[in-house]
Amino acid sequence: MSGETRPAELARLAHQNLYGVSRRMVDDQPGGEADDDGQELLYRSAHPLPFLNGVMRLHSRPDAAGLIARAREWFSGRQRPSFVVFARPGDEDADLRRAARAAGMAPVMSYPEMVCEHPVALPALAPGTEIRAVEDLEGARAYWRLCGAAYPSLGFPPDVFDTFTPESLLQTDVAARVCYRDSRPVACAMVTMADEVAMVGWVATAESARRSGLAARITAEVTNLGLERGARLVSLQASPMGESVYAALGYRELFRYRVHLAPAPEG
Repeated sequence: MSGETRPAELARLAHQNLYGVSRRMVDDQPGGEADDDGQELLYRSAHPLPFLNGVMRLHSRPDAAGLIARAREWFSGRQRPSFVVFARPGDEDADLRRAARAAGMAPVMSYPEMVCEHPVALPALAPGTEIRAVEDLEGARAYWRLCGAAYPSLGFPPDVFDTFTPESLLQTDVAARVCYRDSRPVACAMVTMADEVAMVGWVATAESARRSGLAARITAEVTNLGLERGARLVSLQASPMGESVYAALGYRELFRYRVHLAPAPEG
């Protein structure tokens, strides 16, 4: 792979990974559902949070407006009238962005897709702190409870993670880790393998442990795990809170998703 084509290939792999992991997320949830023809994906989470109910595609197709219309009908029929559309910048999804705007969907966030291709240094752990692999249901429940406590600061409803099953963290293509301080869970992160890529997801830090370097440490841990498992690269979609943390570890931005919101109809 030449240096000129490499960024485009990395972007293709990272996007393909997000597509696969999004499909996997709803497959793992009781009540989740997907409509996937291998090129266009509509996915409905068990929770109505729009961010977890979305539309994306792998490649350009001639009828972006048709995809938006089909998505409106599909989500409405499943009590999810509010959903998001993930669109890449540039020419690949230019028609999808236009179709979303024409349908009244406003861009609500710009989401950096970041990647890392090499192992990263592991920051030191403070005394009394240890990282444990999630290997049983008890550890998996601790993971999702921590996410439920941490993510409301990013605007997530506190019950979102009640829909995520403990079993989803025990699959062979998932590696999850929880950091404990004085035997209490204070940080967590996971990677999901799909299509030669390991995607870091659901990084969380308890409010009492923020700004202590634990988010960086737990992310470095799972980044290296993904590479050890044979991933060509590790990807993530960074929140505003995490973007600088990941950049300091060695992640770099490939592009930014434009996320458009289809609000629920009034009345």
